[in-house]
Amino acid sequence: MPRSPVYLKKWGSPQHPDDLHAHQLIAFKSQTSVALLGPKGEKAQVEHRSSQNRLIIDDGLSYKIATMEGAGIGLHGLWSVHRELAAGTLVQVLPDYRMEAEPALWLVYPKSNVLTAKVRAFIDFLVERIGRRPPWLR
Repeated sequence: MPRSPVYLKKWGSPQHPDDLHAHQLIAFKSQTSVALLGPKGEKAQVEHRSSQNRLIIDDGLSYKIATMEGAGIGLHGLWSVHRELAAGTLVQVLPDYRMEAEPALWLVYPKSNVLTAKVRAFIDFLVERIGRRPPWLR
């Protein structure tokens, strides 16, 4: 759960998922709750509907920018914020907790019996670029 150092300085850092109720959260419009797993397998729920949602956003880039600007705590996929975490413009909170459901990246393309050369080249590019061990996990 990344957030900006500016937010940390003003509001402090949650130590447990239950602490999130006292923080400003940024949520996706369709997001209701997120299940988290703790370091010993304990489960926790982040309930966006009953929390102090500072912003409700329906665009991934706006979600990321709002988090970077200190508007609150956002639940981001590591793939989308790994550069900002490495640069220190975002800080991970609750690092011992992870989402119970692993996020996935999907490549969606028109169904066809034969892939076009462009689609095949793009798939090959992504597999080469991301591969089995994507850059955000290196």
